[in-house]
Amino acid sequence: MKVMTLTEEGPVLKNKLSHNEEITCFAATPMGTLVATGSCDQSCKLWQIDSGFLTQILVGHEGTVTCVALADDERIVISGAMDKKVIVWNVSTGDIAHSLVCSAPLTAVSLSSDGSVAFSASEDGWLEAWSTEKGTLLSSFNAHRPIRQVLNSLDANRLLVQLSSCAQLPILCLHNSPAGSHPQVQRRRSARAHSITSLGNDNPTPTTATTGLNVETKVREGASSSLQVGNGHSVQSRSAQPRPTFDKLDRGQSRSSVIEKDRSTTLTNAPPPPQKSHLCTIL
Repeated sequence: MKVMTLTEEGPVLKNKLSHNEEITCFAATPMGTLVATGSCDQSCKLWQIDSGFLTQILVGHEGTVTCVALADDERIVISGAMDKKVIVWNVSTGDIAHSLVCSAPLTAVSLSSDGSVAFSASEDGWLEAWSTEKGTLLSSFNAHRPIRQVLNSLDANRLLVQLSSCAQLPILCLHNSPAGSHPQVQRRRSARAHSITSLGNDNPTPTTATTGLNVETKVREGASSSLQVGNGHSVQSRSAQPRPTFDKLDRGQSRSSVIEKDRSTTLTNAPPPPQKSHLCTIL
């Protein structure tokens, strides 16, 4: 197997990885420091990608190794083979942590991001979840078709399964997975309060919602009402009725009439309008 590096001139050969017989599978990690290979010679090997140095030779299978998987932290590696066994290996020592017996030759294996849960798929359609720490079976599912590939989410709660001769891609859920949850970035809530916009206008009027200040929305053409909030008063929420469309509004109603309808009836200090004098006569 060849390890290539990509340059501006194109791919350049960096290292060559080899077994005594044909290499059947390989796996790497997002860190990009180790790669695991499986072969028809019934062994697995661990290599350093940068230097091509062989770090471990894992011997324990009694058949062709068909699939391998590495944990993201590169602490453990698992392998499946034609001998119906899934073996959990310790990367640092090369020792066997657990040897798990399945019902048929293995076709695919996968690991959770923290390496606590291993998934194995076999030719008879069984998909099984294992605890890599205790070596116990956690759950199993029969797809009734040979399974070719298994991909799991970071928290091992969702599984994508590729079945042989099947046009569908099943998505399986594993509830109460013991795998460590993937850290999620909490979304910061916006400090803005509910914005108030006028109806029937393509360009809504932006308003600043600030506690203790007067908030007023100007009624534009086609608007149904205006909202005024004084100091110390709470804003009443609108009813959950569907908003009226422009066609349902009274087209003949003028803008001034709408404003006069919703304007507060509080007395003001404005001077009264001038009155006509009765002393004028028309000549």
